[in-house]
Amino acid sequence: MIHHDLFSTHDVDAWRAEVATVDHSWWHTWEANQALSLTNGDRAYLLVISDQATGDKAILPYAERHYANTIDIYSGGFTGFASSGQVTALQHEWRRFAEERGYVCGYFPLHPITATAEDIGNSVVANELFLVKLDKDRNSLFAEFGQNVRRSIRSHEKKKLGFVTDREEILEFFHRYYSTFMISAGAKPTAVWTASALTAVFYSPSVFAVGVRDSEGICAASLFGVAPTVGEYITNISVREGRRWTAALIWSAIQQLQNSGVKWLNLGGGIEPGDNLAAAKRRYHPVVMPFRAIRQVYDPKMFSELNRAATTADLESRTSFFPPYRAAVPQAPATQHATTKRLDASNWLERP
Repeated sequence: MIHHDLFSTHDVDAWRAEVATVDHSWWHTWEANQALSLTNGDRAYLLVISDQATGDKAILPYAERHYANTIDIYSGGFTGFASSGQVTALQHEWRRFAEERGYVCGYFPLHPITATAEDIGNSVVANELFLVKLDKDRNSLFAEFGQNVRRSIRSHEKKKLGFVTDREEILEFFHRYYSTFMISAGAKPTAVWTASALTAVFYSPSVFAVGVRDSEGICAASLFGVAPTVGEYITNISVREGRRWTAALIWSAIQQLQNSGVKWLNLGGGIEPGDNLAAAKRRYHPVVMPFRAIRQVYDPKMFSELNRAATTADLESRTSFFPPYRAAVPQAPATQHATTKRLDASNWLERP
């Protein structure tokens, strides 16, 4: 028998307890999804599908967003289903759930380490990701880095700058520079955490921050997420000459993750394949993995209608954008929010 539970971000303890039962990424955690909700106002959920015959389960965090009186869904960061083992007919159960909830479509970037084989089989390659494998001794790992990376780390050591690890001090630095830095780097406003989201993340036990200080104060700081198998390079902020110390911050994080028994550090990818950001990450001699994403349509009729109604100068050329209608401006603004269909099945329990 297959059993479903649905938790919202209001159910903090239950969310954390369910995530702890599977090999997950930081992006599956309550903290990551609470930050998403606080930033976009989208309601985030954790779906748990349990196979009572085998005792295995799969979890998927996602958020609802409204468009012209309909709802489509997505996940932030790198997620997809994470599971403790084989769940019978997982994809069938998921699609049935999504259809009965009344969702139009869904978009899910997959985590390269924790995603299930079923998700990978249904995905498309969107970019590439760079992961540093941490199961080596530090001398060997350091020796594999590119010359510029090694030089930057050694320069930091020679200057005896040390590191800042006080959360409150680094959080103050982030509050001062984060939004401006992210927007200037080309981030979409919806991808830039609000002040409340930043604060919630910083005080989470599943993250740590490390910074470098110059004569004027902190000039660079990085934020990392931690899960049992893989760490996440969430973001980096630098001002003045702080960019010089990015490699030293990553090297410090690598050592901390190794001490915790974490096997991988996900550096993420470039904005586009082969761009300058991707080139910089390649200098850490990472394992290059495909960045896969799932694009699913649950209501084909409504999906087609929304795409036809959307207006843009070149909608058809935006084939990489999903759903396509979100690349355009709707002809008329929605007058009311859609309501999610409630479930009749007694084993699908939505937590308030």
